[in-house]
Amino acid sequence: ILKDLLPIDPELVSFRTIDDAVEKINYYLDHPQERYDLSNLIYNHFVEHYSYDSLVEYVLNEAAKIWQVWLSIYLFLYSCSWLDFKANRKIGYILFTFIFFLFVLHDGLRWETGTDWGNYYRFFLNCLWDEWEQFEPGYVLFNQLIRGLTIDYNVFLLCEAVIVWGLIFPTIRKYSPDPLLTLFCLYCTLLPVLGMNRQLISLAISIYSIRFILNRQWIFFYLSILLACPFHLSILIFAVAYFLNSKLKTKYYVLLLVVCIGLSVFDVIDKYFGEIVPYVSGDDTRL
Repeated sequence: ILKDLLPIDPELVSFRTIDDAVEKINYYLDHPQERYDLSNLIYNHFVEHYSYDSLVEYVLNEAAKIWQVWLSIYLFLYSCSWLDFKANRKIGYILFTFIFFLFVLHDGLRWETGTDWGNYYRFFLNCLWDEWEQFEPGYVLFNQLIRGLTIDYNVFLLCEAVIVWGLIFPTIRKYSPDPLLTLFCLYCTLLPVLGMNRQLISLAISIYSIRFILNRQWIFFYLSILLACPFHLSILIFAVAYFLNSKLKTKYYVLLLVVCIGLSVFDVIDKYFGEIVPYVSGDDTRL
């Protein structure tokens, strides 16, 4: 990161150990002119390249590049959603398979894009030796398994994308009367939360477990919930879904909807449960 930020070799001003830091401090105390030259060079570089105007221009340019990709995918999915899947099964299956690989590459090859990108990226790089108490054990273990094989973060993202979409796509194909339209709606819904790695894994498992609700296999359903918990504890909210697949009176569904809206509007989880279980409320301040 420092190589991209600084106009000098980062080794001149960075350190890896306390002894290295002490050595550099003593060196620059003994060489004040060199210290002044470096500080002026870095200061002028940041004034020139990191002013509000330049940062805004950079953000707008990067956003324009990203939105071009997203808009292209959006229009493609929208066009596919008009296809009558039942009447054109062969073409439908080809498009469905193509979109699966498109989604995997979409999520797996992204870079510096998505929610909490920096935190997740730094965690992946250091997960083998640092303790990260605010990440669930399943997500930590998953990172450690991939990190033990490679330092390439895109390999991790590709593996995660294969798992997430590998669970979601079969469920859509099995239960949706119009799979391509469902994929279009899903993309529009999930795009704003792109990069929520832990939540997406947990969400994918919960979507896959819908089959157990419909087949009234409560043991397998709750085993799925237990499997998803080590990735993000918010999946526990989905535990009540098993009982919703019943013939309840409309007033009970309305009551449940009102309760959910109230929890969201009044930020109940963050206020009353954030300190107890920080990673449920999304408070990763440690990072």
